[in-house]
Amino acid sequence: MNILLAVPDRDLLSNLARILTLAGHTVTTAFDGLQAVGYAAGARPDAAVLDDTLPRVEPARLRAALREAGGALIVLSRRPLSVRLLGEASAANAYLPYPFSPDELLSAIERVTAEIAACRRITACGITADTGTFRLEDAAPLTDGELRLLEAAADGGAPPSAAARVCALSLNRKLARLGAPARISYKENEGYKVVTI
Repeated sequence: MNILLAVPDRDLLSNLARILTLAGHTVTTAFDGLQAVGYAAGARPDAAVLDDTLPRVEPARLRAALREAGGALIVLSRRPLSVRLLGEASAANAYLPYPFSPDELLSAIERVTAEIAACRRITACGITADTGTFRLEDAAPLTDGELRLLEAAADGGAPPSAAARVCALSLNRKLARLGAPARISYKENEGYKVVTI
């Protein structure tokens, strides 16, 4: 798989590139936002992994440019997972908060690229999500966490966790904005479920 890796810390960039290369990937590196945008436009990577503090390009603009280039977008973030982060218009396919293990990075890349390739539709209570585009109702962008929560909630219930709570709140805001006929609800001993409103 061709991966664009963009991290402003050169030591970390080198170490992550080595990990991805040892896992069998072809890696192109960048240490600022302008390089990342230039490489993405020309190379069309299968996945882009970027730090959310890259200099020389506004983070939202960079994420939008990389999503437009196609492929998966995984953002390495120093910010905790929040409804605000998940609600950004140019949301990434997945967020990986620092510190993370090499296995977590490789798993995120594999999981997101597999979902994009599978191009499945998840339907529950009148709402639809597409894994090929990571979109809810063909309009709102979804992250990997939101997509997995939605699928588990549609299939009978997702267990509670701090990440599930944030994803449920974010999904409910997106569903409300779209005027969708369903929401994510939490019930004790049942977990998160999709319910009709």
